Amino acid sequence: MRPALVLLLVVAFGLALVDQPRRQSRRRLTRRVYRHVDEVLGARKFENDRRATRHHYLAFFAGQRLANLLYPRAQLGGTAALPPLRRMTRYVALDLPARSWPQRYHRWDVRSVTLRWTSEAGANAANFIEWLERGRPVQGGGLAQALGLEWTPGLFEHQRDWSRDRVRFDRTRPAAVPNDLGAERELG
Repeated sequence: MRPALVLLLVVAFGLALVDQPRRQSRRRLTRRVYRHVDEVLGARKFENDRRATRHHYLAFFAGQRLANLLYPRAQLGGTAALPPLRRMTRYVALDLPARSWPQRYHRWDVRSVTLRWTSEAGANAANFIEWLERGRPVQGGGLAQALGLEWTPGLFEHQRDWSRDRVRFDRTRPAAVPNDLGAERELG
């Protein structure tokens, strides 16, 4: 009984190790997209306000050291700390194709992205969708850059869901152009 249990634990640990790069690639893609669109979605300001409030309450009840450990105010380099991945998935949901088990996911595998904006976002602005797709003119970012694509008009089809504060971007397929256009006489 005991050797079978040890064998089962070793096999489970081995499978978890083999699956780690696949899980890590999904997390990495989510973080990448979040970092490119977080400011336009209002997630950066909302998460920083949330972190500061929780830091304040925890420091009041449990002390400053524990509050600094659980809700850091800044990362190395003085930038605002990124939220954990669990919070990032609140704003970014990726639609990835089914793949055989140990293969990793890459930027070009993303078929669609669902983004959720906060109350801090300018969702009613005329250029809100363009900023999400292309990025802000001075700051850059945007979904196209996160996926490694050159932005062109019509790169994504979008559907807004106002009741749930979401927008879904689907990658459009390029039009199929035949090699032979079938022109029989000269045009001119």
